[in-house]
Amino acid sequence: EMLANGADPSYLLPDGVTPFHICVGVEDAAMALRLTSIMLKLQADPNIQSPDGYTPLHVACALGRCEIVRVLLENCADPYITDQDGMNSLDNAIESRCSLCVTLLENFIVCSQHSQQTVHTDDDGFKVIETRTVPDLNASFESCVSTQSTLKDWKESGAYKCSEDEQQATLPSLNESTLDNQALRQALEELGAQPGPITIATRKIYVNQLHRLQANPVATHNDVISGVLDLSTDSLKDAEQLMLAPFQNPDPDQFWREGCNKSCFNYLLLDPRVTQNLPARSRSLDELTAFKIFLKSVFYIGKGSRSRPYAHFKEAVKLPAGKKPSTKVAQIREIWQENLGVISLHIFQNVIACEAYTREACMIEALGLQRLTNQCKGQKYGAAASFSQSQTRHLGLRLLKKAFNIMLYEGERQIRPHDLRM
Repeated sequence: EMLANGADPSYLLPDGVTPFHICVGVEDAAMALRLTSIMLKLQADPNIQSPDGYTPLHVACALGRCEIVRVLLENCADPYITDQDGMNSLDNAIESRCSLCVTLLENFIVCSQHSQQTVHTDDDGFKVIETRTVPDLNASFESCVSTQSTLKDWKESGAYKCSEDEQQATLPSLNESTLDNQALRQALEELGAQPGPITIATRKIYVNQLHRLQANPVATHNDVISGVLDLSTDSLKDAEQLMLAPFQNPDPDQFWREGCNKSCFNYLLLDPRVTQNLPARSRSLDELTAFKIFLKSVFYIGKGSRSRPYAHFKEAVKLPAGKKPSTKVAQIREIWQENLGVISLHIFQNVIACEAYTREACMIEALGLQRLTNQCKGQKYGAAASFSQSQTRHLGLRLLKKAFNIMLYEGERQIRPHDLRM
């Protein structure tokens, strides 16, 4: 009734989900299907995402609800959308062990692709033609299921419904009934995850994430800060070379975000109240202690070209009176108020934008967003895009160790308001 009277079905609730997510995830599967159909009739967006990137289709797949998956696909739900961990709906369906959901999605994905050419022009006027296979989001569910297919038979007969065993299938390592949402959150955080709101609609997804982390534990951010990782292993060196390979001689006929000119770099903003002239006093500290101090001083990681790092300082200087500053700007201004300057460390010079973005994402993953003032985790490209969370975190720490060494050689250079020319 509320929806019929104009209530917004895409409104983000305080617990981090929308009414659409809640409808898909209600305990009664039949009621969930009915509510999903009502939401779609009222033109609710089937691709609405929670802050963690979950769509209604993610939720339906995680719960193994094939009928809802079918209805969402029929109404233009996008199975390619990924959450903050890079998981798409098919990944969730596989984790839920619902073979029919997997088959529905695989058939839909395979037949809803087409070849597309795109002309890109970079800042210097160079034109690049990119040819790739992309999803056809205008393809109907019916067009992706031939009349001779098993899927068509399932739809007509109702035999596509998951069995109760399939819908309830889970890995045996976790007793879900005794794990409340707070305990689930704590377990995820102890394994290095950063869960968003855990609700009835997202709980199954987080349970699956916990299973993944228990089966393949990654180094936690506390491990990173403690410096317990060996940064000189051959596997890390190989991972770094694998990351760099596609960026060394970029093919000009391939599309590259922001072009393939090697004019970019990475930079770190550090708090001098933490470092306290670290290059000078590092002589009296062991390397591990000095590195931990360095890591704790980093409050922003970026990719830039030309004078990009100084844009943050100008933002802090020009902040309008009465406007609430971002956490990054607030920290910059606090440092200035103590008659100190922000340390701006420029690293990994003369690279293409995609490489700089990839390095940025790895370093952010190593430290964790909760320790930084960055707003997002960044984007990886090339071979690094397929790295696991553990690989990314280890590689990011290796890059930060290189940045640490650069700082020790170059010394601290602080930027104060009077250093800016506006």
